[in-house]
Amino acid sequence: MNIIYKTLIAASFFLLLMSCEKEIKLDLDESEQKIVIEALLHDSSGDNLVIISKTKPFTSVGPIDYLSNLQVQIDDNNGTVYTLSEIKPGHYSNPTLTGAYNTNYTLTVIVDGVQFSASSFLPPHVAIDSLGQEQIPEIAQEDPDVPEYRVLCYFTDPAGTVNYYHFKTFNEGEQVDGFFVLRDDYIEGLSTYYPLFDNSYIDGDVVDVELLATAEFNYIYFNALSLSQEGQVPGNPISNFSNSKVVGYFTAASKSKLTIVIEDE
Repeated sequence: MNIIYKTLIAASFFLLLMSCEKEIKLDLDESEQKIVIEALLHDSSGDNLVIISKTKPFTSVGPIDYLSNLQVQIDDNNGTVYTLSEIKPGHYSNPTLTGAYNTNYTLTVIVDGVQFSASSFLPPHVAIDSLGQEQIPEIAQEDPDVPEYRVLCYFTDPAGTVNYYHFKTFNEGEQVDGFFVLRDDYIEGLSTYYPLFDNSYIDGDVVDVELLATAEFNYIYFNALSLSQEGQVPGNPISNFSNSKVVGYFTAASKSKLTIVIEDE
């Protein structure tokens, strides 16, 4: 899933807002099978992906049961329809679709003649201003002889509207376990920073940070998962799909991305 903390008070404040990803376990009946849809749409050309699979009983072993040869499309509130093609089993995308700001999108998937739909609003772009690093206290390091660092993400929250953010980090191109979501309750209209406590990094690590300006549902969905203890959720997670036989989400988001190379201080 890079910037120096300015004050201990600010760090403590953001700890209250932080959400850390844990393993997600769905409370599904052994005999019940549901469609699982994970769908993302961003504001750059071809940056969209819909992954469709089917749940298995917890006692079942084997690879994920991806669903192929499905009808998948995304349309916007202007009436434009984009067909998504299967790029590998259960993975669908459109190379020319570019999400537009302040636009509502609807994803439609047809499985065995049954239609599943979800909608999401794509908010305006919020840019990352800069990244930096902060050394973790020696007492909290895995090896006190090897300095470890955390990343801070600086950005400016747009004034006059409620904004929701989803942060992702990548180390050497691989997404780091964990995620963070934030609502701008206490930073509305301010230039601020956000500490990413998802992982520690060492000298030479190349860290990418994505700041996603997203819709309220995405914030609620991932925040609910992150706040559940031990990754357990009471019943199935919420979903913005219209059919109760689906678990998962469709989210549109504008994305800003910056890279930092960790250096010993």
